[in-house]
Amino acid sequence: MNKWKRTVAIVVVLLLPLSLISPAISFGQNSVVFMTINEKEFATVVSINLEQLHELAKQPGIDISKTPHLTSPAQLAIPIPSSIWEGFVVAEPEALAAALNATGLTTRSTAGGVLRATIPQGAIITKVATGSAAKVTTGVKSGTVVGGTIIAAGIVGGIIAAANNSTTTTHH
Repeated sequence: MNKWKRTVAIVVVLLLPLSLISPAISFGQNSVVFMTINEKEFATVVSINLEQLHELAKQPGIDISKTPHLTSPAQLAIPIPSSIWEGFVVAEPEALAAALNATGLTTRSTAGGVLRATIPQGAIITKVATGSAAKVTTGVKSGTVVGGTIIAAGIVGGIIAAANNSTTTTHH
């Protein structure tokens, strides 16, 4: 029995530093790309795991929901990668940027960067003038965030996509 205890102690001593350096490696919490924040000067790829999603959910103005329920025109519903959880992060751009910074997922995110964000698949949802939720993409890249006041410009420019994710390209 002494040999068993010594073996367990050695394994714990060897794995402890690894778990402190990289908990995702040692405990199997794989991060996946959630979104790319596009600031004017730089872009930040935000990867997230389930534990980080739970921390994000604790931040002011952040709602994690199974459905994209938007309660204000300024809110966005961003799909959570299905390998992490089935649902949406619902928040206003300012709250999401602050929450990403507060949790350490990003360090310099702004509301403007969130409004220019892209996601790897699907579409970010926002309220449109009718008050109903609609998927919004642009002719540049599927998944681009188009928020409140930018939607009107998008309609004029002909870059709002239909809910089936098809795009319309502006012609000159």
